[in-house]
Amino acid sequence: LVCQAICGYCGLRCYLFIVRECGAVSAVVATSFRKVATIVLSFLLFSKPFTRGHFLALLLLQAGVWLTIVSRRLKKNLKAKKSRI
Repeated sequence: LVCQAICGYCGLRCYLFIVRECGAVSAVVATSFRKVATIVLSFLLFSKPFTRGHFLALLLLQAGVWLTIVSRRLKKNLKAKKSRI
């Protein structure tokens, strides 16, 4: 329990350092990357089968990220066109 508390404290300190030095967006990216790395390591270390469902979930995730990027670009372009008019 003490070890878990110390690890939690160190993790929080690292997160706050990233927020302070690099900004909130970088901290969220680092946190997301950590979660992805944990899942990948789980598959590698515990030899879980990678099924069609996993592949489909990855495709859906990639499509969601792509749609978010495209919609933000479209909104930015629309704002730029409206400001020119």
